[in-house]
Amino acid sequence: MKCLTVQQIYLYLEEELSPEKASKVKKHLVSCDKCRRALEERRLLHTASLSLPQWNVPPNFAEKTIEKIFPVEKRKFRWAPILATACSSLFLITVFSAVLQGQKLPAFLFGVLRTVWGFIEKTSLFAVKLIKVSVNLVKVLQRFLEMISQELSSLTGSLGTEIQVISISLTLILLFLTAFIFRRIFITGETK
Repeated sequence: MKCLTVQQIYLYLEEELSPEKASKVKKHLVSCDKCRRALEERRLLHTASLSLPQWNVPPNFAEKTIEKIFPVEKRKFRWAPILATACSSLFLITVFSAVLQGQKLPAFLFGVLRTVWGFIEKTSLFAVKLIKVSVNLVKVLQRFLEMISQELSSLTGSLGTEIQVISISLTLILLFLTAFIFRRIFITGETK
């Protein structure tokens, strides 16, 4: 028989092996000093662990641990329910006041719908124009970068490798500085 695994030793200690396997383990332990020492070490560890006092788990231990491992993201849009409530309240107050003033409800609702539709129409036209301008800007930038890359490739052909390495390094440094400044000004809002 091969030497025992740690799992087999623990199963033997806890008397969870079948009688047939337990007798094989006993026979092996008689002939193998290494496994016998391992068994004695595990037996000492096992008895020491059994002599430890019982540890009581605090209530909600699993939930608290899971919350620490996987923190729950706080909702970012806490204002959305408040805004929806305010808009619906304003709409109901407007409808109620229109009815009290003697306006016919279908005509009033049609006017509101027409106003909202006009707002959506104007906003969507603005969004379409903004997308068109963005696409054209990207095309111009692409052409500009192509032109720069062609000029740089023709220029680098006449320069030595040392100057090429220096120019590439300086370009990368400038790109990183530009990205850092962009991040600082536009994302974090710092101006100093």
